[in-house]
Amino acid sequence: MKKTIDIITSLFVFVVMMDPADNILKLKIPLFILLFLLLLFKHKYISATAVRIIIIIYSICLITNVLGLLRGIDTDVNFALSIYKGFLMILLLLWTNEIKIIQYLNFPTVLISFIVVLIFIFMKFFPEINNLTYLYVDNYDLPIKIANRTFIGVDLLSVFYKTSPLCIFVAGVYLQKLMKNEGNRFTNFFMYTCAISVLIISGTRMNILSAFVITGFIIIMKTWNSHYGKFIAGIISFVGFIAILIIINMLINDRGEHSLEIKQTLSLAFQQQVFKDPLLLLIGEGPGATFDSLGIRGKNEVISELTYLDLIRWFGVPFTVIIILIYLYPVARIYKKRKKLNLSSVLTISYFLYLLIAGTNPILISSTGMLALLIMYTYAFNPTYESKESIVIE
Repeated sequence: MKKTIDIITSLFVFVVMMDPADNILKLKIPLFILLFLLLLFKHKYISATAVRIIIIIYSICLITNVLGLLRGIDTDVNFALSIYKGFLMILLLLWTNEIKIIQYLNFPTVLISFIVVLIFIFMKFFPEINNLTYLYVDNYDLPIKIANRTFIGVDLLSVFYKTSPLCIFVAGVYLQKLMKNEGNRFTNFFMYTCAISVLIISGTRMNILSAFVITGFIIIMKTWNSHYGKFIAGIISFVGFIAILIIINMLINDRGEHSLEIKQTLSLAFQQQVFKDPLLLLIGEGPGATFDSLGIRGKNEVISELTYLDLIRWFGVPFTVIIILIYLYPVARIYKKRKKLNLSSVLTISYFLYLLIAGTNPILISSTGMLALLIMYTYAFNPTYESKESIVIE
C-alpha cells in the first residue's frame, strides 16, 4: 500500500506541475481523489493541527462570503467556488507526517526545463516560427505564457511556465547538495541548472531575482564556514544587498514596462475600493467579490495581480493575517527542528521567495500554491526527514 501511495503521490505532483489548470491531461482531480482515499484507508490517525487549519480556512471563506452577501456585495459565485476548490488540496495536510512531496518535483522540473529551453532556442534562432508558436500555445491552452518584454532597456524573450516558481525549491536543494558534496555532483549540477534555467528564461522580475537570491544565499552559507568566511560572506552579502536594491529601484522606475503600469493601476483600484467600502479592511467582501479595475480588466473584475491585496479585499485584514500565519506555521516548526533537518535553511528561503513571487502572481490559492504549502508542511512534520536526507530523481 505504501508503494502505491508513493506512486500516486508522484503522479499527482507531476500532473499539478505539468498541467496546473487540468486542461490537457484531465487527471488532477481523479488522482487527488484516489490519493485522498488511499491515505484515508491506509492511516487510521490524522493530524489534529491539519483539522484545525482546514476548519479555520473554510470558516473564513464562508463567514466573509455570507457577510458580503448580507451587505449586498456583488459576488461572482463561480470564482468564489474556484477559491474553495483552490484550497481543496489542504485536505492532504491530514497526513503530512506520512507523505513526502519535495523529491517528486525533480522529474517535472527537468521536463519543464526541456520545454522552455527548447521553445526559447527555437524562437531566438528561428524567428519565422514565432507566430506559429504563439498560436499553438494559445489554441491548446498550454500552461505557458510567451512574450517579448523590456526590463531596464533590455529586450527579453519570456517563456513563462505557470508552475515555474516551484522550481526555486529544486534549485535551492540541489545547489546546497552540490556545495556540500552530497550525492552525485553531476546530478546535483544538472538539477540546479534545469531549475535555474526555468526561472531565468521565465523573464519575470521576481523569478529572475529569486534565482540570484537563492544562489547567493547558498554561496554565502558555504563561505560562512570557511577560513575568514564570516568576513568574506559579510562583504558578499553587503554587495549583493546593494545590487538587489539598485536593481529593484531600476525595475520600479522602469516606465516602459507595461506589466508594472498594470500593477500600479490595480494598486490604485484597491485604494479606491477601500474608500468606497472601508469595512472591507475589517471583514472583507468575500471570495468572488468584484471591483472596478480602472480600465485594466473592467468594472466587475474579481482578481488582480496583487495577491495579498486581494486577500485583504476578500477576507479583511484580521482574517488575512490568520491565513498568512497558516502559511508561515511550518517555517516556525522547521526552525525549531533545524538541527535535525538538513534542508531547513534552504527550504525556508526558497519558500519565502515563493511567497514573494506569489505576491504578484495568482499562485497562492491554487494547486501550485497548495503544492508549495504541502512541501513545507510535509518537511516540517514527516519524521523521516529528520534522518540523513537524500533527495534523488524520482
